[in-house]
Amino acid sequence: MGWCTEAMTEAHPQAPDGDRLAGLDRPLRNRVTPAGELIATEHRGTMYGNRGVLHNENLALVRRYQVRRWLACALEFRGRRRPIMRPRRYTELFFLDEAVALAAGHRPCAECRHAAYQSFRTAWAAARALPAKPAAGDIDQVLHRQRRLADGARVTYPALLSELPDGVFIVHDEEFWLANDGGLYRWTPAGYTDRIDQFDGPAAVLTPRATVAAIQAGYRPLVHLPALPERPCGRTRRCPVPGTAPAVASHDRRSASRHQVPATGRALHRLMQTVHPAVGTASGTLQAPTPPRRLSCRCQGCSDVEKAILATTIS
Repeated sequence: MGWCTEAMTEAHPQAPDGDRLAGLDRPLRNRVTPAGELIATEHRGTMYGNRGVLHNENLALVRRYQVRRWLACALEFRGRRRPIMRPRRYTELFFLDEAVALAAGHRPCAECRHAAYQSFRTAWAAARALPAKPAAGDIDQVLHRQRRLADGARVTYPALLSELPDGVFIVHDEEFWLANDGGLYRWTPAGYTDRIDQFDGPAAVLTPRATVAAIQAGYRPLVHLPALPERPCGRTRRCPVPGTAPAVASHDRRSASRHQVPATGRALHRLMQTVHPAVGTASGTLQAPTPPRRLSCRCQGCSDVEKAILATTIS
């Protein structure tokens, strides 16, 4: 199944060895791009994950991955604190958001993001017409094939933007763009910028095919977009709880590939506007983000129960 805390055997691990990271005057190379490459940047992310042990005792990366279990994890889980890049322990990697993690070929962690993991399995099974939810190893095996490199670059595949759900990445003009709410947002290490309208014709899709199918089947990745004008989603849709796949109104099912996967900016409204601060500090300690603001939904399609959930579940 895969856990994100295999090295945490204590309830409150000791702080990292100060000598190991003392005087480090450069960012660690542990930020993930939508193509799955690892870069060094001073900018921070809202999620973290791992692919096994990628670094040596000098904090240099020596491999792209060690295991096929590529996880996307929560920054905070049960108050645990984890030293960064300890020798012979998995390398902590960081993402702008879940859409980036999924594009890179990761999937939700079964421990710290259990609800999202179960939702992902459900959508995966629905997309592939499986009789039961797949095991984690089966998912990892498929993703491992689909995130492969060719001549050192990620393999993409063509698809029309009109056929893609929100939360999927494409490559356009040698840059990474997030498809969301009828537009494309350019990814940078500092965040999304430069919204453009979606274009006609085929696009080079970066997010693995199986993950795109799971999103089309109802999985909703968390997307950390800049502030957008708030627009009511009306009575034809319901705002989703992040990491879950609630049902949509029956009259929307005919167009589920576009309407059942709203992501941030359409039905999530301003839900992910809260900025989660950095996770890799100068001391090398993985720290929990600042508690976000309590936000509430004001659309007309959500029940009182759903509004209460939306106001309290973001962490």
